[in-house]
Amino acid sequence: MIGNATVVVCNSSLSQSYAEWKLVKEVKTDADGRYSVEVRNDPQLRVYAYRINPNSMSIDYVPSFIDIDLKTDNIINLRLLPAASLIFDNKVWSVDSTMPVKINSFIVVDNDNPNLYNVSHIDTYGTSNYPFLDLQPNQVIVPLDRNIIINVRTEAILGSPFTVPS
Repeated sequence: MIGNATVVVCNSSLSQSYAEWKLVKEVKTDADGRYSVEVRNDPQLRVYAYRINPNSMSIDYVPSFIDIDLKTDNIINLRLLPAASLIFDNKVWSVDSTMPVKINSFIVVDNDNPNLYNVSHIDTYGTSNYPFLDLQPNQVIVPLDRNIIINVRTEAILGSPFTVPS
């Protein structure tokens, strides 16, 4: 792990939807990248880790996560991959729409080896971001020195949703 990284622990046993998860604890790693979190009564947890570069105030490692079960896991290691932020500078439009899309997702696909370190990395960004990352809806975090593809997924309203045929 990296020094001065943020570790976020959420109770994931309540729902499949991140929006419904409960924040259990948020801590910083020490200079050596070590941290300790004491949790009780939360059987299934998802642990996220990321680091904000204090000089640029941007995320400089791909946020990673791991799901753990307190019955079997008590020591975990997360590996953070060096990263860069991409900013998509224009609005996304559907070909058939008369206005920009309201919801978009950017999905980063790592063609090299997606589970190289047995840790998952956040790979979906956009209008439904993880709130603790404090990212813009057009910001995507990508791993450096990797062969990636970014898929864009959008939802658009075609025509007026309130038009009633006469």
